[in-house]
Amino acid sequence: MNCMRRFAVPMIAAAVLALPILPTAACAESTLTGVVESGELRIAQAEVTLYRAGRIDGEPADMLGSAVSDADGKFSINYVLPRPNDVLYAIARQGSPLPVDAKASRSLAGPTSRFTELAAVLGTASGVPANAHLNELTTFATAYAMSRFLDGTNIAGPSPGLQNAAATAANLTDVATGGLSTVLVTRPNGPATSTRAQFNSLANLLAACIQARTTKPCDLLSQLSWSGRGPAPTNTLAAIHQIALNPWNNVDQLFGLSTLSNTYRPSLGAGQKPDAWTIALTYVGNGREFDGPGNMAIDKDGNVWSTNNYVFGRDPTKTACGGKQVLKLAPTGEDAPGAPYTGGGVDGAGFGIAIDQKGRAWVGNFGFSGRGCESPPPANSVSLFSSTGKALSPPPGFTNGPINRPQGTVVDQKGNVWIATAAPTSSDDIRSPSTSMATRVDSGIAGTSCSMNRSISLSSTVEMCGSATPAATR
Repeated sequence: MNCMRRFAVPMIAAAVLALPILPTAACAESTLTGVVESGELRIAQAEVTLYRAGRIDGEPADMLGSAVSDADGKFSINYVLPRPNDVLYAIARQGSPLPVDAKASRSLAGPTSRFTELAAVLGTASGVPANAHLNELTTFATAYAMSRFLDGTNIAGPSPGLQNAAATAANLTDVATGGLSTVLVTRPNGPATSTRAQFNSLANLLAACIQARTTKPCDLLSQLSWSGRGPAPTNTLAAIHQIALNPWNNVDQLFGLSTLSNTYRPSLGAGQKPDAWTIALTYVGNGREFDGPGNMAIDKDGNVWSTNNYVFGRDPTKTACGGKQVLKLAPTGEDAPGAPYTGGGVDGAGFGIAIDQKGRAWVGNFGFSGRGCESPPPANSVSLFSSTGKALSPPPGFTNGPINRPQGTVVDQKGNVWIATAAPTSSDDIRSPSTSMATRVDSGIAGTSCSMNRSISLSSTVEMCGSATPAATR
């Protein structure tokens, strides 16, 4: 529905009655206050616009309101809340970090004003903060997290990808404070990786331009960030977006330019030049589960499923026995509800994991295990889990096939699950690669068995029929 702030004027018996339309819960109003800044400098006279991101690729963002920052960089925007799942973001254009009178004309803006463009992703409408900071850090987080969805100043894309990207931006910066996020500054990130320092160096790239007394640093940023395709960037947001899309481009020169500012610290020092301007966050779930993650698969909601070779242990000198869990992380890196999951015959899973059209996870139990374990994995089964982590396979897993050391796993368009085994299924299976044979596979799924041709070398392929319903799901 459309939220109206004007008066409806119906005609009744030739009389004109002005009847106000009262606001409804679906048309709730809110206010976003905030500040535009560059490090400790406040940016005055910036044009701040609040947007609702487009809901499909290419859809123009909807402007919800705008304001001009005052002499302290502060602004306030009243707006009508869109749908709860809509992504909101703000753009601040031009303005100057130099000390200027808030009532002065725009001609008093600093020399880099025309190149200044800052941004912040505010999250979904259901959780937008009341106060937001727009600075180099939030701009960098916007460009990198939204690189797939950003076009100029327009952000648009389908759900859940756009919402996941907004949540990732929140893992980089905290727009309510304008600083780095807790995820980025604490272990397993923070001092344990170079990501925080690299993030600050990229923010310093923008600060070197915005805070400059001449346009030279901005001109250099435009030239060095340009990929050579399309027009060269004309503002800081466009420049950092180009770097996000082309992180290998002009790394040395951009690193040198970043050292012109020390606004954000700690940053990369001499001798710490990166090979590329890529940004990586480390996720460890609950911190007591990952031990030899073999492979990963991503479901339709952006959750990451992972096999786990071994039972978690902090002591590398102790024997590692076969992992009994399947891991699942939300798009923002924390454990999904109820994860990690157990049961269904999971034991020493390796490289084999795939998600089918129903969102179920198929896991090949390769049989990873160190020497001296009391119960070595049998290495002869495949496990199946529902999208919510419920084990659908029986306690020993699906074992018919035959299956021996299952590894690579894929699901075709018909829902058939194909599994490559890393060891022969019988002594007769060691043949030349050109030899083919027909085999009948009873996958352990109720109601069907499959026939297929396969080529045999030192490994074999087993097909699990996907057209029937597993007995455990009935």
